Amino acid sequence: MNVLLSKMERAGLLSEQDARSAESLVSQGQPVDEAILAAGRVPPEQLLRYLAEEFNVPYVDLETCKPAKEFLAQFPVHILMAHRLLPLSPHISRCFGVFL
Repeated sequence: MNVLLSKMERAGLLSEQDARSAESLVSQGQPVDEAILAAGRVPPEQLLRYLAEEFNVPYVDLETCKPAKEFLAQFPVHILMAHRLLPLSPHISRCFGVFL
């Protein structure tokens, strides 16, 4: 089983059945975050907070931390969309956040 899904199951975020469903979706090519949301009962914000902690990146609420349009204009849109990246600020050492 996917390591992340196993960790989430051990942490009590996913049931065994939900973890298996998510793994099946991942094996069919669905991104793991989408598979978890589709297979389980984990609310999106809880999933994002868990993933932020798991991957040691800050959790950012985009309602309170909106990137400046001038800053976003510096990046090629097709690359950001293809890799599901969102640059947040030139002042953050880890400049990119991932959005769902």
